[in-house]
Amino acid sequence: MHMIEASFNLTRELYEIDLGTFVDHPVGLSTTATNEETGTHYAQAKENCTIIDKVQYWGIETDHDYKLVTTLMDKVTGKPVKGAEVTTKLNSASKDGFIDVEITFDASGLAGHDVVVFEKLYDGREEIASHEEINDAGQTIHFPDVGTSLTDQTTKEHISYAAEDVTLVDTVSYKNLYAGKEYVMSGVLYDKETGEVIKDDAGKEITATQKFVPDEPNGTVDIKFTFKGLSLAGKTIVAAETVSYKKADLAVHADLNDEEQTVVFPKVGTTAKDAATNSSLSKADANMEIIDTVTYENLIPEKTYRLTGVLMDKTTGKPATDAAGKEITVTQEFTPKKSAGTEEVRF
Repeated sequence: MHMIEASFNLTRELYEIDLGTFVDHPVGLSTTATNEETGTHYAQAKENCTIIDKVQYWGIETDHDYKLVTTLMDKVTGKPVKGAEVTTKLNSASKDGFIDVEITFDASGLAGHDVVVFEKLYDGREEIASHEEINDAGQTIHFPDVGTSLTDQTTKEHISYAAEDVTLVDTVSYKNLYAGKEYVMSGVLYDKETGEVIKDDAGKEITATQKFVPDEPNGTVDIKFTFKGLSLAGKTIVAAETVSYKKADLAVHADLNDEEQTVVFPKVGTTAKDAATNSSLSKADANMEIIDTVTYENLIPEKTYRLTGVLMDKTTGKPATDAAGKEITVTQEFTPKKSAGTEEVRF
């Protein structure tokens, strides 16, 4: 009796002999990637981000050492994400099964991007299976992005009046959200000088929250801050916004130096003197001139402003009138070169 031993060159498929019959067991991979923090395909673009890739494998040899190489691809650039490649040893007692691959990396520069998980399985140096599909939604992690533009509701500019009632509108632009899901946009106003959350006249921190359901992945939503703001004269405030989904933060935009996020509250003071005496004493004369030196701060340079002055009778609390019974007022426009300075107004 002669014995014949068959030899096979195996590459991407493995075979087993069963009573003389060849049974085909192709080696394959399938993956589903989620963010560890949110448990979804959405993650915050921050320094320490962890993605869990659940890899399904089938058709491998049992109790055999394999190498699984995981790579994150930036869908925008088409290049691997720096510092986001992981090699995992795979040795299973079963031909088919699952393995979780954890990838922790710096995602702080990926706001507005998508990353896709690529997997390759090696037997020694030979690649025997892979799952690399740039358009596979199950392999994709989305990193939302937000940007803000804070303006006064009345002026429509980045300048406001420290009044009894103030309303600021923050138009928040968002990118890379999932349409049809409910999100929460949370806003906070900060004092640019101190970096602390700013407070209204009652000492309460100024915040706002808005729920929204986007129709498209990209769009805008308005957040309104309404508060008592007499105490804010001379302050510069900056808005910070956070978009969250099911209490998990997905994107944050907080930059104290971002001019688009900033609103200034000007402050003015005046010193009136008689033009003849150069003092606060004056003679009730037929021809008088009073010079009011207006000190201003926290204006936006190169914009044109209007100063309106009125002389008030301190005794009556009403506008003063001249010999002809006419109220004494003056209006003057000026364009400052700097945010702080002085301007003379002559009555």
